[in-house]
Amino acid sequence: MNDSYAILGLDKNASLHEARAAYRRLAKIWHPDASGGDETRFLALNQAYQTLVRQPEKAISRRRGMISAFWRKAKTTPKTKPKVRGADIQARLQLSLKDMVCGASRRLTLAGGRVLEVECPPGCGAGDVIRLRGAGHEGKNGGKNGDALIRLQVGDTQGCTLKGRDIHLKLAIDLPRLRSGGKADLYAPQGLLKITVPPLAGPGTRLRLKGMGLPAQGKNKTPGDLYVRLICADTPGFGAALARFSRKWANPLRKSA
Repeated sequence: MNDSYAILGLDKNASLHEARAAYRRLAKIWHPDASGGDETRFLALNQAYQTLVRQPEKAISRRRGMISAFWRKAKTTPKTKPKVRGADIQARLQLSLKDMVCGASRRLTLAGGRVLEVECPPGCGAGDVIRLRGAGHEGKNGGKNGDALIRLQVGDTQGCTLKGRDIHLKLAIDLPRLRSGGKADLYAPQGLLKITVPPLAGPGTRLRLKGMGLPAQGKNKTPGDLYVRLICADTPGFGAALARFSRKWANPLRKSA
């Protein structure tokens, strides 16, 4: 490239316009048909000119052609539609108190007949939302599917009352057992439990079984408790005996009937 500038008698910083003018001037002098012309010098001038002027022009022309072709293709190529995420589905699922304590797998049928398998972990409570990712409406243009959001509700409480994460229930025991105390069977949501009734317990006594309510789960780091309220069970003859006792107490001088 530097030799081409020297052959044309130019500085290496000369412009293409100057190279073109120098070639035309020297070509007239060294053309073989001119007086004093020199074919060898003329060919060298032509080669230098091609190097400095023609080849860059061809490169520029090619680049312009590529750019033009790119824009033509861009105009004819359809625009890609944006991806659209599918909508979420909202649904409700009723669980028994036992399901909430022990956990359960339940099937939920949506509108339209689609069936979802819902895994409910132990300790889930009323109002909790279980998210099934990708189980919602289908996305568009390659977008992700929506989710199914399942809100839990309490169904069968099995005679219990749920307050927060605490479970409250009643246990009927006959009067002699209330007075003497001892072991008793308690049917709780988690199954059969053995509890201890303290001696001289009266109707209305409340026992607390710590940590036996809804298990800890998620943001609820502490399990609930199980509260058992003792009530007196009806026993044969107990009502009549209680009535005689009441009458005797009201009138100690009256003879027993």
